[in-house]
Amino acid sequence: MGKPIIVILILVFLRFIHRTEPFTWRCSLLSSWSRTPVNAFAVNVKTKKGMEKMDHSRYNILPDEEKMRKIGNLMHESVKKRSPLTFTQLDALAVLINNTTSPINMIDASKMLKGLKLYTDNSDPGLLRFLNAVIMKLAEVTHDTYNSSSLDATSSGMRFDARAISNSLSGLTNFHSDAMEIRVLLSLLTANIHGMTDAFNGQGVAMSFFGLKKMSSETPEVRSFLKVFVSKIKQDARNSRKLTLTAQGVGNACYGLQSMSSEYQEVRGALQTLRDLVNTCTEDLSSQELCNALYGLQNLDSKYTEVRDLLAALAKHARRCKSDLSSQEIGMALYGIRNMNTDYVEVREIVNILSRKIQFNCNQKWSGHTISNSLYSLQNKHASCIETLRLMESIATKIEESDALLNSQGVANSLYGFQSMKGTSKEALRLFAIASKKIKSSLLCCKLSMQEISMSIYGLQGMSDYDDGCDALYILEALYEHLKVNVNKGHNVNHQAISNILFGMQKFSCESAAVKGILSDVTSFLQEEIGLGAAMNEQEIGMSLYCLRAKRSDTAEVNGFMSVLSDIIDAKETLSLQSIIMGLYALQNMRANSKDVLRLVGCLTRKLKQNGETFTSQSIGNALYGLQNFNDESREIKNLLTILTDKIAMSKAELSAQEIGMSMNGLKQMNGESIEVLGILTSLDSCVPADDGRASFLLSNRILNK
Repeated sequence: MGKPIIVILILVFLRFIHRTEPFTWRCSLLSSWSRTPVNAFAVNVKTKKGMEKMDHSRYNILPDEEKMRKIGNLMHESVKKRSPLTFTQLDALAVLINNTTSPINMIDASKMLKGLKLYTDNSDPGLLRFLNAVIMKLAEVTHDTYNSSSLDATSSGMRFDARAISNSLSGLTNFHSDAMEIRVLLSLLTANIHGMTDAFNGQGVAMSFFGLKKMSSETPEVRSFLKVFVSKIKQDARNSRKLTLTAQGVGNACYGLQSMSSEYQEVRGALQTLRDLVNTCTEDLSSQELCNALYGLQNLDSKYTEVRDLLAALAKHARRCKSDLSSQEIGMALYGIRNMNTDYVEVREIVNILSRKIQFNCNQKWSGHTISNSLYSLQNKHASCIETLRLMESIATKIEESDALLNSQGVANSLYGFQSMKGTSKEALRLFAIASKKIKSSLLCCKLSMQEISMSIYGLQGMSDYDDGCDALYILEALYEHLKVNVNKGHNVNHQAISNILFGMQKFSCESAAVKGILSDVTSFLQEEIGLGAAMNEQEIGMSLYCLRAKRSDTAEVNGFMSVLSDIIDAKETLSLQSIIMGLYALQNMRANSKDVLRLVGCLTRKLKQNGETFTSQSIGNALYGLQNFNDESREIKNLLTILTDKIAMSKAELSAQEIGMSMNGLKQMNGESIEVLGILTSLDSCVPADDGRASFLLSNRILNK
């Protein structure tokens, strides 16, 4: 009797361990999951960093409600010990979660999600299956319903509290919002914030923002979360629930903004709230906390008041910060203000503070990465601004002291940052000379991709082969050598890269072999693209036309380039007014004795006739200024003047003194008695206010003729 009973008990026990259920989870937004037993191979593995062997299959003997708690604790312990489970183990845990009938609670769920912060590779299938399993369990207990177009969720069951939400978000630090699983989870967390009775504390707010650091504001679910999250913080403030940030909280919260664009109202609302929270901080920020905060602003545009207000709040802390800054920290801080324009006093203030810190509080020699970040940050800084000049002077000194070389991306970023350096101040010239020396040495040791070449040449748009000595031309010649290597290897180049390269050469003449060679290579590529039916967009055409600005029509390369551009323009149904005006303005050094020039003028005239956009005063001045070396004897110029007469008359624009001068300068080679020129002058007269006190164009023309 004893043996049969023992056998029966053993069989029952084994059945209990390996039980399966004929049930399949299905979710309209997530992949289907089947409840299957955990096999020994999936679970009998070792964890990283020497943790003892774990057999997750033993969890099957636990009651279902205990499994979730055990898995949550396991993830929590891995965070405490900074020892992540392997992806294979996560995959095994996903199966366990799906085999469990017991619902998940918010504490266990937040522990599981927080444990994901240890994983930098968030594309592994095992990790995604684990995340999917947790999300489906949450959907089950919160009774979420989803809108198929927006993934909005409405929660009617279990709710997360503030701590659970901030813990969950902190686990998403390395996840991008383009993943379906993350968008679903954000929708679920957004729905849970509605109706919360408790409030976020300062640490929770900072953790939540920090968890969004790789989330793009272009994703609707991210914007929805921000809107609800900020609304909750404001509601708590109205209910007299005081919320303050520590110095670390300021650094972490602002650091989480790095993938956000201030183009969106939801982001600007978050910036407004963060400004208030930053102002609550009474602690002095360390150098790392300050630079983390500034680094988070990298995709924000200073044209928005909310951005400038947050920058002003951080500037107060920056002035109080007495810590020395490392090379890396300076690089992060400068990179963070790359989109900030010195037209605004708040930007000038932070630029001035950072200049002083570079000069007095940074003793380390700069790395190549810091050099490229510092130069990259200059892209929206005007060389006419005293604060910018101080920054350039500080950067130049540190580059001169550094022994580091730049990698290929560093070269591209460094040159790209010079795009606004159109001044001839001694500080700007000194910086470019010192940076050029560093870049020359670096170009001998690295290989640039086509994208990096286009970024580099685009940054030279304010340079010429005359005013800036041999440095700019030498850099262009070195970049051309890298371009030839890419062409010979058959590397693809897109239209955007081509237009960037051409736009960057706008002030270079065609006297150097490098400029001729680049024009020749670009022409060949565009001819091939036309044969394949590929087309440039309107902006790319305008940027390419602008390359002609300092070129003359007496070289074969320029004429060949104009010919292919005419083919491209003819193939377009329409062309924007901006692109047409850029093309006309760029003709300022061309002459009408070239058939390729006249053909291009004819193409632009036909597109202008079709275009229904209204001229601005700037459009009038630029269009006429480009004709300064043309007479009005050719049919193409006569047709252009006729079309311009009608466009100017319809514009009702009021010309400034500068625009009047540009317009008259553009007509200087033309016969003032011809019908077409008199028509232009008559239409220009209507653009001068009657009480302006200036002589009319017709009267000025008569005086000049006499």
